[in-house]
Amino acid sequence: MPAIVAKYFCDDCSKLVSNAKQNWISHGLLPDWKTISTIHKKLDPRKLSRDDLAFLYCASSQVEPPLDEYGWDVDKSPEDEINFDFLLSYLEDKSDGNQPIEGIPNSPVRSHVGQGLVISTEYQAGRNHWIYVFHQYSNDSVIEVKFEAQSNGTTTIRNIKSDAL
Repeated sequence: MPAIVAKYFCDDCSKLVSNAKQNWISHGLLPDWKTISTIHKKLDPRKLSRDDLAFLYCASSQVEPPLDEYGWDVDKSPEDEINFDFLLSYLEDKSDGNQPIEGIPNSPVRSHVGQGLVISTEYQAGRNHWIYVFHQYSNDSVIEVKFEAQSNGTTTIRNIKSDAL
């Protein structure tokens, strides 16, 4: 994000998302649980670019909640639950259509696995690095998001409705 745009038009949360994205692109560092939680509480998705939305959705699927000393999930209240499914409508609006995403040879769409399924994987192959999320959020709707660490981040969003499943 250009410095002048960030200075005058972005809120702190948008800057946090942009910085987290740049840390992953440059260093392979995903945001931690606390960062994701802070973003979740303050986020206005209308202020994010397509790439920032895709990165946030993908990164949030990779971050594990904190564990206690025994390796169990720390007790959380319902308001501590983090779910970025509200970004689905924003991602749908910015979709590239329903063409297959390159580099994902075994897309779960081919097996039509069922509502509520979320598959999230981070790939690292040499200099190629990306996060891929498959989310079947209803019986007739799937979204696939691939965010690559090329140049300043390359986003591919595939939105599939029932006729293509």
